[in-house]
Amino acid sequence: MKHFQVVLGAILAASTLATAGHVAPGEANKTRLAFVVLVRPGQERDAALLTDSIHDFAGDAAGAPVYAVLTDPANTAGTLLKSRGARVTPLEMDERFRRYPYADKVWACEQVERLVGKDADLLVWVFPASIVVAPLRELDLAPEQAAAFRPVHIQLAGLSYGSPPDAFWEGIYKATGLTVDQAFPVETLTQGAKIHAYFNSGFFAVRPQLGLMRAWRENFEKLLLDGDFQAKACSDLQHKLYLHQAVLAAVVARLGRDRIHLLPSTYSYPVSLHNKVVPEHRAKNANSLVEMSSDTTLRDARWMDELPVEEPLKSWLLKRLQGEPAPVAQGR
Repeated sequence: MKHFQVVLGAILAASTLATAGHVAPGEANKTRLAFVVLVRPGQERDAALLTDSIHDFAGDAAGAPVYAVLTDPANTAGTLLKSRGARVTPLEMDERFRRYPYADKVWACEQVERLVGKDADLLVWVFPASIVVAPLRELDLAPEQAAAFRPVHIQLAGLSYGSPPDAFWEGIYKATGLTVDQAFPVETLTQGAKIHAYFNSGFFAVRPQLGLMRAWRENFEKLLLDGDFQAKACSDLQHKLYLHQAVLAAVVARLGRDRIHLLPSTYSYPVSLHNKVVPEHRAKNANSLVEMSSDTTLRDARWMDELPVEEPLKSWLLKRLQGEPAPVAQGR
């Protein structure tokens, strides 16, 4: 973590020079993207649908590489994803932590960050039960910006703005070097609750040269090995489930508010929570979005009964969902 703090400023300055060709939203997307998706058993068809959507709807990013990281290659060979042009690779992680909730996701992001290196301007993490339905214009970041995120949908483990950190957040802030004053306010999508910086981890983008995913893994691992923290602040299931997301938020918030682009609600739109989204951000139809996801799967077309889908997207989806086997519900 100390290494991350020392080099961050220098790397940000270098990335500013490297991205001086920034284009304004609405113009052609010239940022070089690389996508990463973690594929657990039962999720390959979801990830294939996501890959198809990137190829067909992501505009100038349609040809960007999609790295599919397999958690269990023995049971998920990745053949379908390979047929879609995805770059399939097995997950490399410390086996001590494989059973901890979402640890595989943290290790996968660091793994692909290393693989991508300088070959992409942004590394884009996407949950497999997602689709892209329009060009990702908001990912044409300004030169000084280092990451793009959405606030969380629901507060859950989030810290209400102005409240003192509880044991959970205090431990995270101590591990990452963030102070509560640096954790700027954001608002949740379903409640409009004002909370300290806490980001959705279903879709986000970071500059891979910064090593943010490495810092995420290092700090997450540090807290997994902290027996006192695990016993006193993270002993229940909810805190274990959201520890990875909270650590990510703290690592990213250290960049400073001006380095982070907060994406509009048309990104990482939660189909499963559509009717709970605050009215001003509730989508009229799926066609008005850029990227959307489900907590389970988008291969079950019944979600269209809640969120209307107009042509031509409707035909595109129905063609690909026709004859689909029953989806297997998976967590993020």
